[in-house]
Amino acid sequence: MTTPISSIRKSACHNTRCGFTMVEILFSVLIIFMLMSITIVGMIKVGRSARSARDQANVTSIKMAVDQFESDFGFLPPFIDDNQPVWIPPASGGPTLRLFVPKAWSVDDPAPSIRNFFLGDAPPPGNSNNGDLRFSTHTLAFYLAGALDVGNRNSGDQGDPVDGVIGPSFLTPQRDGNFGKYASSGTNRRGQTVEASINSSKSLSLWRDVSEPFHIELRDSNNVAYRYYRWRDDGTAALRNRGLIALNTPWLFGDPAFDGNTNNPPAKDNAQLRSARYAIVAAGSNGVFGDTVDASGSSPGTESVADIVSLIGKSNEESVREARQDNIVEYGK
Repeated sequence: MTTPISSIRKSACHNTRCGFTMVEILFSVLIIFMLMSITIVGMIKVGRSARSARDQANVTSIKMAVDQFESDFGFLPPFIDDNQPVWIPPASGGPTLRLFVPKAWSVDDPAPSIRNFFLGDAPPPGNSNNGDLRFSTHTLAFYLAGALDVGNRNSGDQGDPVDGVIGPSFLTPQRDGNFGKYASSGTNRRGQTVEASINSSKSLSLWRDVSEPFHIELRDSNNVAYRYYRWRDDGTAALRNRGLIALNTPWLFGDPAFDGNTNNPPAKDNAQLRSARYAIVAAGSNGVFGDTVDASGSSPGTESVADIVSLIGKSNEESVREARQDNIVEYGK
């Protein structure tokens, strides 16, 4: 007698078990989630690595552009006060001076307040911030990207920009921060037109504050502005040969004057920093510089410890230390 197929199937299910148990299903789902987690973490790391590589290339390009600027004009890009990047001179009878004069500070300024600032002994004039503010973000956009296209009249006339040329170029820069020379009428310009060293529209992000058109910065892949650091040593060769402490380098690089504070990175007495006159710094993949005077936050710099911890997720000291170690730095002689 022939056994029906349906009976065979039922018999097979009774003897061998059909489908999956709940434990097997849960275990399979767990494995899938673990693989997904590993893949996501890997993708995040790859993304950060790619951004870091791009930012490293940009920092190197900016450093080369600064060197080219000095080769072309005989001085490093003027140091712009980020709090007041452009100053509007008052009218003094007769034709009104239409050129906005960038408030550019010189490292060799004889004024004691300026000299002490670049030595790291005092905050910039008119600023009581306790942090080390020997950096400018506007300098790079003004003098390397030719981005100061805002009109120099109160009406914001785009036909007569501050740097003298619309687009990524500018008139010959001066040591005092001005671009070229303007006649008293404000219509006749003199000075060679200079092509910008950096094409910000392709390799770098150019940011402009809509409410404050003179606030213009070059920014990295995390939308954080690149910093242009300047400092001054005490000029004493004997002290300079004893170590970095005489160089008065910004503490973000490991200034020995801060070695007593364990929250700050140790100074590295290397030849590169010993001979450097400026530095270009990017915040790295974590998007913060670790720019605090101490990890407790009692004496803040330009970043708060709370913000750094919220991004990195470790203890105060560990978060600040990791933020600083992640920075991308290029020193220039």
